[in-house]
Amino acid sequence: MHSPMDVKAIAGAFRAGDSRRFGIDLKKDRDAIISAATTTATAGFQAFGPVEKTVVKGRICSSLNDYSQTLILRIVAKFIARRF
Repeated sequence: MHSPMDVKAIAGAFRAGDSRRFGIDLKKDRDAIISAATTTATAGFQAFGPVEKTVVKGRICSSLNDYSQTLILRIVAKFIARRF
């Protein structure tokens, strides 16, 4: 059975520009990043945070600085979008 938080789903949540934006090296540290995201997802955390708020073109935008939480949020959003 396919789990929404498996290695394939986490690897599919990577986006172009993530290395620069989060200050990480996806090519070199790919396995460690996937492992950290899997650990964070299965450990059960209380809430996403800290949340950074910025204004872009007059709109308030929220972002996460923790890359593992960002990947989990992308996977959850994709999972919900496919279901509804």
